[in-house]
Amino acid sequence: NRFNDISLRTLQYSGQLLTTSDPALKEHVESADTAICYSTLAQTPLKRYKYVEPYLSTFHTRDRYRLGFLTTDISPMFPKSVQTQESLWDSEFNTLDTSQIKTAQYGVTQHLIGLVSTLESEVDILTRILLAQRNTIL
Repeated sequence: NRFNDISLRTLQYSGQLLTTSDPALKEHVESADTAICYSTLAQTPLKRYKYVEPYLSTFHTRDRYRLGFLTTDISPMFPKSVQTQESLWDSEFNTLDTSQIKTAQYGVTQHLIGLVSTLESEVDILTRILLAQRNTIL
């Protein structure tokens, strides 16, 4: 059913879900700006929430409280990830494709790895300078 979206429900699956990743299927490939990923996700509020009762009773969600996102917070940064759907309750609601957020999270990790590497190099340089000064004093 179209409401049984992976971002809304727990998917019980044995095997693998595959993503199209072959370079032959892509064009205009360039390195991502991990600093943009970092600043974007730094502004992305993570929320704790409880689903409304009609949702809980329809989908029998075991975990009533979750960590996640609100589409109103995400749409300014990832507008194509938010879509409007008709609900089972004769109204509309927004759904969220979290794949871009998860991929941006990988970019943030790469950015932080670069920052840590730079800091480690600077600490190493400062340590060598301090040792050289200590040897000069002694």
